[in-house]
Formats: sequence, structure tokens, C-alpha cells
Amino acid sequence: MSSSAAKATVDALLRRVDAAGALKRNIVAFSGGVDSSLVAALVQEAHPRTSVACIGRSAALPTAQLELAQQRVETRRRLLREGAHRLHI
Repeated sequence: MSSSAAKATVDALLRRVDAAGALKRNIVAFSGGVDSSLVAALVQEAHPRTSVACIGRSAALPTAQLELAQQRVETRRRLLREGAHRLHI
């Protein structure tokens, strides 16, 4: 996917998230996988003051997986801010 096509895709997704998330609060429960991390990043980018991403933490979730999930969201948010030219969807 070219950088202009990726940017157009991300812009379209952000418009949809913006329109759907015009609430006072936005909560995204995510698994830490690639897809849900992207959704969490999109919502946080569109509504930075009113959104939060959360993941269930239990003894069954290794600390390394939790840290990886957090890194995925932050990486996707950074890439969205940079224009998504390196975002691999």
C-alpha cells in the first residue's frame, strides 16, 4: 500500500471513529492483538481527552504480553500522528 493510500485509509477510519465516538467518554476494551490495538489507537487519536483503552489483567496474562499490548497501542498512535506512512494494517 502506498503512503498516500495508507494515509487516506487512516483518515477515513479516523473520520468514522470521530463520528461514532462523539460521546462524553469512550472506552475501548482491547485484547492486545494487532486489530484491537489499532482500534484503541484510532479512538485515542480521535478523542484524546475522552477515551481510554483497557485490557483485562489477571494471573493468566503474563506481564510480557501486557507490556507488548501497551507498546502496540503506543506504536500505532505514534504512527497515526506521523501520517501513517509506515502503518502496516
